[in-house]
Amino acid sequence: MSFQHMDKSIFEKQSDILLIQCLYAQRRYYTYAKIISGSYFIICVVLFCVFAILKATLHSDVISGISIVLSIIVTFGSKLFEKLSSNMKETAAKIQQYIDISLYSDNPYEKSIQSWNCPIDQHQIIELVSSFPQSGFTVNDKWYGDYSEKQYWEQIYFCQKENIRWDKNLRQKYKTVCYSILIIASVGVLIVAFICNPTFFEIMSIVPWVLPFIKYMVSFNKSIKNDQEQITQMIDKANSIPNVARVFDVDKLLKRESTLQDKLFEYRKTALLIPNFFYKIFRKNQQQNEDRIVQNEKKVKKQ
Repeated sequence: MSFQHMDKSIFEKQSDILLIQCLYAQRRYYTYAKIISGSYFIICVVLFCVFAILKATLHSDVISGISIVLSIIVTFGSKLFEKLSSNMKETAAKIQQYIDISLYSDNPYEKSIQSWNCPIDQHQIIELVSSFPQSGFTVNDKWYGDYSEKQYWEQIYFCQKENIRWDKNLRQKYKTVCYSILIIASVGVLIVAFICNPTFFEIMSIVPWVLPFIKYMVSFNKSIKNDQEQITQMIDKANSIPNVARVFDVDKLLKRESTLQDKLFEYRKTALLIPNFFYKIFRKNQQQNEDRIVQNEKKVKKQ
């Protein structure tokens, strides 16, 4: 059985006006979730360091009182932060799933792909994105590289791999930076405390504030490990797809890609959020790497 080419590739279909608006809305929802998560980080980590240092150097009862009150608020408000962020992430993930399945449809296997898990329909997507300006992106902005010379199942496959590869590389850098910050913060507070030689009461006034900090570190470590496990599972599933393609079994091939797409959707709903500024720092370098991969694949195709 041979695979057909379509007149319009996934790369070209990314210029669809509704999908461009969806892309903008998706980024906004993720940004809202990142602002919430970032606020929680500032309270648990940054303010922890600030109050610990101020308390150790100024010996102020007012600072002690403020730090204790804030620590209580953070301890009981952590669930609210988590719920708000999670809701925003889930909405963004639904929009991205709609984008992907819309791009992958309208091809020789459309009936099969229409059965893929898309938690939101066109009517709902229009309601979601209608509140955002349509000028967020242009028709020249693309989510995926140009694999238009590939067969259609390959275009889907390479777009899925691009998602995984991009996130894996960026997440590894983010993990390294965050662990470094948490370690430096912990060591820095201990050094300041040792130098200032605080009294027993002053130490005890800092203890309540330490609890949210420790909770944040444990939660962060757990999230990072969970993300890594999911990425490994997705890579394994992606690597199995070419083996099925060798026997030209369309049904099995699309089933594998459908399963991988479901994993991507679940991953996007739960993965630890990476701040926009961090993404922008490495975006150019990673995009250049993706462009090289696309060019290499084109060379392979010509051979």
